[in-house]
Order: sequence, then structure tokens, then C-alpha cells
Amino acid sequence: MGLFNEVVKGFVNGFVAGVTENGSVSQSPRGVAAIERLCRELGWSVDERVGDHGIILHFRDPLVNIRKVLVTCGESVASISTFSAATLSSSQVPQEVLGYLLIRNNELTTAAWRASASDDGNAGFALAYCALIGGMNAATFKYICETQ
Repeated sequence: MGLFNEVVKGFVNGFVAGVTENGSVSQSPRGVAAIERLCRELGWSVDERVGDHGIILHFRDPLVNIRKVLVTCGESVASISTFSAATLSSSQVPQEVLGYLLIRNNELTTAAWRASASDDGNAGFALAYCALIGGMNAATFKYICETQ
């Protein structure tokens, strides 16, 4: 994976807030409980769980059938990510794609694109949004999840 993997790791490590000294992200089951409460208010079920720090919601989508939204929580911040169906071999991702993502992120007001390299040698893309859990109500959470 080489250079692409290192570049992506650098972007991700620099972008993620709340990183502890040992490099792991601080997670909070209490934050997940607040997000689950918002889901109940909206009548949504939690479709998958990611340990005790995250959930995945499924939404119907005409292009990819099911669009998955990952919500991971820290003490006060939730990261809400939607994954692109597009994947490329990490070794075949043109540098222009990374440049485009940075330019596009500058144009977006509420979210940012990120790229990641998987263990199988593919590069994936996600649109991520960070929100303060305490300031989010059900209507705001619904808007974020449905418009990403």
C-alpha cells in the first residue's frame, strides 16, 4: 500500500479530534446512549453495533440499495460517516483524487471527505461530519443522517 496508505494515515491522524497520548480515539458509551435516545425519538432502530462506542444505521438508497451511516461517539462529539460504494486499488488512486478531496472539503460547510486504505489493498471513501452531542436534537440528527 506504501505511499498512499501513509498519506491517508497522516490525514486521518491529523483530522481525528480527541486522540489520546497512545494514539487511540477516546470513546464513550454515554455518547452512544444519547444517540440511541435520538434514534428512539425518530422511530429508528439500530441496525448494527460497533463495540460499545458506535452504531450503524441503514437507509434505503436507490443507487446502492442500503446506505450505511456509522455513528461513533466520544464524550461530547459524535462522528457521523457515510461510506461511498466506490473503491479503488490503493496503488491505482491518482494523486489528483486526494487533491480533489481537499479542494472539495474546502467547499463543503458541514462535512468532509476522507479516504482510507483497507487491509485488502483497496482505498475507500467516506463523507464524515462531527457534531456536538449535547447540542443535537432529533430533527438535527435526522437532517445530518439523511442528507449525507
